[in-house]
Amino acid sequence: MNNPWQSLEELRTLAAVLPVWRDLVGEEDFAAFRALCLSPCQEAAFEFPCPVNGLCFFRINHERNGLITGHCHSDPSYCEDVQFSETDVTPLELNWTRLSRAICQAFGLVVKFRELNTVHTVQIGTWSADAVPVILTIQYKLTYQHLAVAELVATLGQKFILFGPTSRMMDVPCLQMLNRVQAEFFPLDKTTTLTKNGTLHAVKTPGELFANFTPQPKDAISENAARQLFAMSKQLDCELGKKAQPSLVLRLYCVENWEPDRIAKELKCSRALVYARLKALTKKLGRNLGELREFSAQFQRIEDSLSDHRARHICRNEPAEGD
Repeated sequence: MNNPWQSLEELRTLAAVLPVWRDLVGEEDFAAFRALCLSPCQEAAFEFPCPVNGLCFFRINHERNGLITGHCHSDPSYCEDVQFSETDVTPLELNWTRLSRAICQAFGLVVKFRELNTVHTVQIGTWSADAVPVILTIQYKLTYQHLAVAELVATLGQKFILFGPTSRMMDVPCLQMLNRVQAEFFPLDKTTTLTKNGTLHAVKTPGELFANFTPQPKDAISENAARQLFAMSKQLDCELGKKAQPSLVLRLYCVENWEPDRIAKELKCSRALVYARLKALTKKLGRNLGELREFSAQFQRIEDSLSDHRARHICRNEPAEGD
């Protein structure tokens, strides 16, 4: 079974004509992967892979009459020339900006795109109140991965989050270098799922995944207090109705680290309603919701342990309107 992310580690220039991408990514995932991070190149290709002989290719020529033809590289006298369309010879390349934004959205990162001096390496955003740098690097050889990691460790000189397509390019020397500055590597093929629409979803909550990079507030919240906060949010569900339930908004905002715009889209409601729910939660809980995000991993465990029976019990004990 093809691994779409591994395709990025197979191409030195991160660009190829459509048949090459489709073969590397796999027919099943190609449409979604293309929507996620592939865009047409500005320049046309010079070669096109032969569909019969994988070791051969057609040389592409743009004729004066406007036709685009391909001539066999190995034996032009044996293979007939073929005709291509403009789409056929327009390579697809990795769209770094689009992929970076998708990763930031999946993990609730603050978008901060910046190209770095290291080859095929960019900063895509930051995490937590400490603004921990989040880096994406894509290398097709282990030696280049060593160089990229070494440069990042030397230039940043602090802990950072490093993403890559897979863990194939990570070995002991790379991990040792990351450990020196308390940085960690996260392979996208293990930490995300690719939807049919070409979007990414995090496999684990960002707070759980990046626990080592999340600052712990001085007045750490107790488990009993956290349970009480969730119970109070459930109580708001009974008060405000089923549309954009406050407990669900609280989970998406504090546990999943989603922004209001994404929450509104997920719950099929207006942004104004989401902000109203956040305001109601802040008033009801008496806590800054931004601070509660620091406890997302803890809230996830507590939320999983809360039963529906407890929520129903709260609703039954809530006085009816007008009583």
